[in-house]
Amino acid sequence: MNQGQKEKSFATRLLILPIAIFVSSFLVIGLAFNLIMASYITSLTNSTIEEEFSLLEATYNETSDAAFKLYAEREDSLFVTTELIFLDEHKDIFEAEGVFENSAIDSEIKKVAKYFKKSGLSFQEGQAKTFDIGNRTYVGEYKTYQLRYMEGYFAKPLIHELGKKYYVFVYSDVTSLQNILDKMNYILIGILFIFGFLVTLLLVSVLRQASHSLKVLDSFLTKIGKREEITSPPSFSYQEFSHIVDTTMKMSEEIAKSEMAQKQFFQNASHELRTPLMSIQGYTEGLKYGVMKDKDKTYDIILKETEKMTSLVNEILYLTKFEYAKPNFTNVKVEDVLNTCINSFIHQIKQKGVVLEIDVEDDLTVFVDEVMLERAISNLISNALRYAQTRLAIIAKKREDGIYFHIIDDGKGISEKDRPHLFERFYKGEGGNFGIGLSLAKELIEKNGGKLYLADQTDQTEFVFYLPIH
Repeated sequence: MNQGQKEKSFATRLLILPIAIFVSSFLVIGLAFNLIMASYITSLTNSTIEEEFSLLEATYNETSDAAFKLYAEREDSLFVTTELIFLDEHKDIFEAEGVFENSAIDSEIKKVAKYFKKSGLSFQEGQAKTFDIGNRTYVGEYKTYQLRYMEGYFAKPLIHELGKKYYVFVYSDVTSLQNILDKMNYILIGILFIFGFLVTLLLVSVLRQASHSLKVLDSFLTKIGKREEITSPPSFSYQEFSHIVDTTMKMSEEIAKSEMAQKQFFQNASHELRTPLMSIQGYTEGLKYGVMKDKDKTYDIILKETEKMTSLVNEILYLTKFEYAKPNFTNVKVEDVLNTCINSFIHQIKQKGVVLEIDVEDDLTVFVDEVMLERAISNLISNALRYAQTRLAIIAKKREDGIYFHIIDDGKGISEKDRPHLFERFYKGEGGNFGIGLSLAKELIEKNGGKLYLADQTDQTEFVFYLPIH
């Protein structure tokens, strides 16, 4: 890690992130709720005020006989009530007999009228505005009309009359609605703190357990890394940690098996190399000092031992080459690959006197890595030729799910002891060479999407593998 970068605490971020999401979500919900409620109150109030003006204008536009009284009975909204004030051209309350019939709100009307006169410039005709007087909240709107007053009534001026200018101010006291909204906000804040506290406690508890589990897991992985013996793996409350332990134990077992197999392989390889080397050394010294009289036979033995060493080295080189190689897929003719593989063994087949049987369908094509396929088939033929007594058969047939290959020899078969370990790397069965050929063949076939297995045969040995058509 760069010096400029600081390590971040997983537990801290895991604690802060859910709380931040919870608080942010709550704030968004609270803001949305306030906006919706405020919009609803404004819409409801404006609608009620407009209804008041509509009633006024409907009456105002009638004939003089249908003139209306200022505080005639009208239906108010269930949540919003409105009051109406008539003001003269100087924005003073028009006081006359019958104008103020409700003495209970007389004081409030005068306060609102005074506020309107004082702050009249902040109001625009026909547009509702929210304003505060003391601890009360109001929504008000005004319009101007040409009216004439007569005995407690306002009416539309006659054509030959000239009405006076009056300001009609309609307002509503929304303090109670605002108080309800404020109380609901207090409740929401209270719920936020309560649930936030409970969520924090829950997260702290979970993180404490998780932190303890991580420490135990860290100690366990450290022991695994040091290859210490694990008598009993740790147990956890959370299945994710248990899954990691199980996976790690399996990996450790696989590593241990691999190490044991490699150790066994190097022991076998050392033995296999030491034997021909000692033989070569002995026969060479015999030739040097004139001990060996039959030189041709001695040369043949040296050559045979050299070929054995070369074969082992080649197997190791192939194993290294294909260990992590990725297939280079191309369309390959099965017949061409089999001919190439068989030609490399034709001398050994003739020398051993084995009858070779080939049964390959025409025009079989597979999409594989040609080099890998040739190596896998060569290893299987080499293994079959080693044990074959009189017959070696190679068959390739197409089926619905792919192309099946059969490599058959009439040897004495594979023992029950060797069958479970047949494809294990470095496992050397009875009569085997180095324990590489079959395991490498299996890996190469699987890299190309196929599968290799041993058929259930008692009188012969039959290896079968298939490759998908696509």
